[in-house]
Amino acid sequence: MFNQALFSIGITQCRIDGMDNTALSNCVKRNIKKDWDDNLDTISNTITAAKNLSRGIDPEESELLQLNQVVLQESQKILDGVIANPDVDTIKVNIKRMWGNDGLNNDIAIPHAHRDSFISAVYYPKADNGFIHFYNPWSDAFLAHVPTGRTKNFHQYNSSYYEFEAKKGWLYLFPSMLTHYVPPTPGERISIVYDIGVIDESI
Repeated sequence: MFNQALFSIGITQCRIDGMDNTALSNCVKRNIKKDWDDNLDTISNTITAAKNLSRGIDPEESELLQLNQVVLQESQKILDGVIANPDVDTIKVNIKRMWGNDGLNNDIAIPHAHRDSFISAVYYPKADNGFIHFYNPWSDAFLAHVPTGRTKNFHQYNSSYYEFEAKKGWLYLFPSMLTHYVPPTPGERISIVYDIGVIDESI
């Protein structure tokens, strides 16, 4: 086996206590447009329209302020760790956009990435069951030479994807370019999704 790992893909998962999950769920339901056409011509157009038109949420809504603060704090920790320079304090994260999902929408069931953001985050104010899948960006080409059908123990070098359980009250943050999707599940699931950008306040 390899004796050294060169690069890493990070993800943050944390449970958030004290959120009013009922109010957050109602906020998502209130903002979803009921006349949404879920049959646009391309995957990219569908995802863009969903975020900006059909399920977009104003970050200034009062129910979201506490959650926004946590998301920004956790995103800033990631950014500070990536910069790895304690003398830099003017580079900050900001909320580029946010939207809600109630149940399974076509766009989130398709493997996709959020190409114009630094970090994406998803919080579940309600989740009966289900998973969020993340795809290894290089494993397919590497593992094409390996008879993985005989693999017994999976780890970071032989896994095409990882999945995390969608759990009520849990927040997940990950690089926006990491391909992910949500498979269909029978239970009810409501999520609030963020795209986080980076700004340099010294400019």
